Amino acid sequence: MVKLHLSDSDFAKLHDKYVYLGYNSVGIVDSVLVKQKTLQLDPNKREISYHELYSVRYWDEKNGYKYLRPVGFQSPYANTPIIFSSFLIEDNAIEIEPVVDQQDSQEHSSFKGSKKNEVIFKRIELEYSTSTEKLERKSIIDKNIHKIERYPNSGNLLYALYMYRAQFTVDELKTQVASFERTKETLPLIELLEAYYPYAGNINKVYPTGLQVIDPKGQLQSIMPKNNYHVLVFWASWCGPCRAEIPSLKALYSKYQQKGLSMTSISVDKNNNDWQKALQQEQMPWPQYVSNGPYRKQLEQFFTVSSIPKTVLFAPDGKMIEMYEGYPNRLGEVLDSVYAQ
Repeated sequence: MVKLHLSDSDFAKLHDKYVYLGYNSVGIVDSVLVKQKTLQLDPNKREISYHELYSVRYWDEKNGYKYLRPVGFQSPYANTPIIFSSFLIEDNAIEIEPVVDQQDSQEHSSFKGSKKNEVIFKRIELEYSTSTEKLERKSIIDKNIHKIERYPNSGNLLYALYMYRAQFTVDELKTQVASFERTKETLPLIELLEAYYPYAGNINKVYPTGLQVIDPKGQLQSIMPKNNYHVLVFWASWCGPCRAEIPSLKALYSKYQQKGLSMTSISVDKNNNDWQKALQQEQMPWPQYVSNGPYRKQLEQFFTVSSIPKTVLFAPDGKMIEMYEGYPNRLGEVLDSVYAQ
């Protein structure tokens, strides 16, 4: 449970308005109408994520633009004013005295939780090296293990290791994973990493032939090889840059479809209704699929999709030409070059 204790000025600012609890990959988890100074928001209204950052937000307006603005709170580990707006969900109650009215004093702002949130407030992060020098790699792994041993139940640290998995050998990953305890916070990601080990040599390199996905009608399908240039796009309904990329993808598809270009979009939405709603809004004229639930593990054997959008261009022989993370990217420039030949 997340409890908010509002000051008089914050209560006046939010009275009769909704505040929302949520995190990026699922959006809003719970909401409450502000009628009193103490509020409760329940993270169990949706599937809890122990590695993603939650925030409490409210509708605000700036320069005529309405947006969901996060409330802030004073870091419990800083001697000087450092305001955070994100936190990890814990099994025990989290209590926040937020800063909503920016003119209000920050002296009474606070966050009360367990040791799990230290990794956020103390900015404890894992590292990786792109060097092949053994001593340098060992030094970084030793530092990571030291951090993990201090927080062996941290889903957040384990998620970082999962995101960096392509930067480590399987043995290096196993050495670090062994320092985590197998708890409900860590076990799902540990199982994803263990499923990844046999395929580590091909990650982000090969066309995902045989990958099982769900189509918009709810039917199980398999990704089949293409005999032409093919663009594979990983995205989600809640991802702003993903949605921003779609008009550009439509333009490229219209420009080169008659020359043989094909596209496939695979959403990583956890909620199929959110995905279906986005499909209706975006009207993308190429095959659409979603990978979640039990099928997500198989996807992770082919690609790291911890960061989206991820856009991959394949040659007719199935070999990867280029892969882009984020938007904007060079896809249009590369396709122009390919079809100019």
